[in-house]
Parts: sequence; structure tokens; C-alpha cells
Amino acid sequence: MCIRDSINRLYQKHTPIMREIITLHIGQCGIQVGAACWELFCREHGLLLDGTVESTGSSNAEQGFRSVFSEAKSGRFAARAVFADLEQSVIEEVKSGELRGLFGAKQFIGYKEDTGNLYSCGKYCNGRQIYDPCIDQIRKLAEDCAELQGFVMFHSIGGGTGSGFGSLLLEALSQLYPKKPKHSICIFPSPNTTAGPLERYNAMLALPTLIKHVDTALMFDNEAAHCICEELLCLDAPDCGSVNRLVAQTVSLAIGGGLSLDGELGMLQSDLVAYPDLHFVVPSFAPFTPVSQTFYQIPSVLDVTDFLFESSHTMLTCNLNHGKNMSLRLGYRGDITLSEAKSAITAVKAVRYIPFIPWLPGTMGFSVQNWSPVFVSSGDLAKTPRTACKLSNNTAMGNYFTEFSRKYNDIRCKRAFAFWYCNSGMEEGEFSESREIEYALECDYEELESKK
Repeated sequence: MCIRDSINRLYQKHTPIMREIITLHIGQCGIQVGAACWELFCREHGLLLDGTVESTGSSNAEQGFRSVFSEAKSGRFAARAVFADLEQSVIEEVKSGELRGLFGAKQFIGYKEDTGNLYSCGKYCNGRQIYDPCIDQIRKLAEDCAELQGFVMFHSIGGGTGSGFGSLLLEALSQLYPKKPKHSICIFPSPNTTAGPLERYNAMLALPTLIKHVDTALMFDNEAAHCICEELLCLDAPDCGSVNRLVAQTVSLAIGGGLSLDGELGMLQSDLVAYPDLHFVVPSFAPFTPVSQTFYQIPSVLDVTDFLFESSHTMLTCNLNHGKNMSLRLGYRGDITLSEAKSAITAVKAVRYIPFIPWLPGTMGFSVQNWSPVFVSSGDLAKTPRTACKLSNNTAMGNYFTEFSRKYNDIRCKRAFAFWYCNSGMEEGEFSESREIEYALECDYEELESKK
């Protein structure tokens, strides 16, 4: 018996434990982007959209099922995710759509009345109605994990639910799971276009939570994604589906899409975040090849690497050439070798000026995933043998937040729309507190860039 126990312990010691993550999709934007991501994740894992394994199999299928999927007794796989919104229509679209077999009924949490696009309503008023069911479902998913790795939240901080209820949930997760990494896939209000006058209020009020309770925030905005669709993918009128699929491709490569997430969430933070509050990361993706050019344009490894440093391939409307890099990481997927990637990076560094903070190492970390990139059949991207992603923690984010706060001040100085927030449970002093925290963030970026 003792010998058998020793053998079992030795086997368990050398058997890798798949460390799980829980994804949270909050608000209309978080749910729609999440649906695009789960469609892609299924394709990458060799799953049908109902969670059953494709009969043809997949070379990627064995490389990380249980980091984002859990297996039922029936042999089907379910997504380890929670979808929450205060308005039912978007939830019903997913529940009745092609992905309905991938989720359980209790993973969808909704309410009968929306937030009216108010941060305060999502955090202090209607959001409280779905708080307990959300926490209960998260706890249940966490208890079913062998070794919970952390959380990834998809949300827009321009909307009422994504900003308000998203903030409430992040604060709760910090108390319940203080040692688990929490990452945000954050859709920020576009700098030059707006869906409504309340977006900047919501984003400003949500920023303190992103600073304090999130370890890394990957920043996106719709303006950058629409420009990519129109200028690089030659789409005349890109819709939300086109934009969401671009975000999904970038997220999949940025954090591994569940294929290589064992330890990756912690590495994402340690590789990119030099200072705790300065954790707002700008992603880029390449190549953006339109479907019409599938057989005419196959970029080389050098081409793909060079594309990543062009502003047109950045998923946030932020000019990184106006700042300095604290850290920079590249990820490749597809027909690429380590030596090819290293040579391409060296060649790009020889012809491009890529500034770093002087006293930091100034190296570009990179990784290579050797399986073929996966594309959804209804997508706008052409199938290519290789893709790449760049994650940049850059002081140019200071300029981005400065411009954002200037436009926020234009509305706030007139106290326009403020009464709606105060009438739904928020103290007016929270406006000034949030602005002070955001200004301190601007100063941190400015001080870091000016130091010699």
C-alpha cells in the first residue's frame, strides 16, 4: 500500500495541473465581444459551437481544454464564464443563438430594467439586484476549479453596466480572491466619436476601480477598430460583428485564448507592468489581410513584425510614437520558428526608432505558438499562415488620458447631466474624487517619461 501511495504521489507530482481561468462578460459590449471570443475559442480547441468535440479533431485541442472549458459527464465541454447584463435582450440573443449549448442557464444573469447608461445605476441601484446571483455563480465556478488561475473581465466602461456593475464586481473579487490576478479587456470611449454624452462620465467614474482593482487592462476602442475595418480590410460599412471579431482575434493571441494559459495570466502582469498603477496596455495585431486578397498577399515574418509597429495596426486610438515603452512583448502564432522571430525583431529594431525608458532593460520579450492560426468562417480576415500581436505598456497612455480628461472637463464644468447620477444613489463628490485619481495617473506617466 505504501509503494502504491508513493507511485501515485510521484505521478501527481509530474502530471501538469491545468490552471483554470474564469471569464466575466459584463454589459452589452462585454457579452457581444465575449460571444465572438467563445466562437473563436471553440474553433481553436477543435470544438463545435455546442461544446462537442469535432470528429476531425484538431492539433490545438489537447493544448489547454480545461483552462477555459469544463467537461461535463456527457463528454461535452462548457465554457467557464458568467454573462451579466441589466437588460435581457443581448443575453437572450446568446441563449438562443449558435452558442446556446456551450453555457448553462445559470451562467446568464439579467434583470428587467437597464441602467439608462448610468454608472451610478449599475453600481448603486439596479446593479445590486444581480450582485448576489453573480457572486454565487462565480463562487460555484471557482469551487469547481482544481487550481484557479484568475479572472478576465470583458466590459465597456462607456456603458452603465460595464462601468458601474463592472466596478462593483471587480471590488468584490478583490475582497473574495485578493491573490488571484484580475485582468480587464476594456473597451474605452473613442476619443473623436461618441455614442452618447454620458460615456465620458461613466469612464471617468470607473477608472479608479481599474487602477486599484485590476492587474492589467488591455485597452481597445471602437474608433481604432472601425478604422482598421475600413482602411485595411476594405469594408464599406463595418458592423459590430466585424469589430468584435477583430477584438477576439487580438485577445486570443494576447492571452493565449486558453491554449497556453497555464501560468500566462501571472506572466502577463510580471512581463508588462513595471509600476502597479501603470498597467494600461495597448495591443496591436497583424496582419489585417482582407478576404479578397487571400491568395495574393501572404506576409512574411518580417512583414508581420513590421506591421505591429505601424499606428494603423493599433487597437487603441493612441499614438505610441509620442511616448516611451516601459515594456514590450510580442506573440507569434503559426508557421514561425524562434530564429525567424528573433531575426525579424532585430531587423525591425535596426530600421525603426523604438524608444524605451532609459533605466529599464529595453528588451522585447517574445513567444512563439507553433499551431496554425484559426479564423471563423464568417469573419473579415483572410486565412494566413502566421499572425502576431504586440502588447505595449507605453507612457503615451498619459497623453491619451490627458486628452480624455480635457473632454470630460468640457462637460463636467457645466455640470451637465450630473443630476441623473445623484438621483440614482451616487454622491456628487465621487466626480471630483475620480478626477483627482485620474489626474494622479496622468502625473505618474508624465513624471516617468521626463526622468533621465
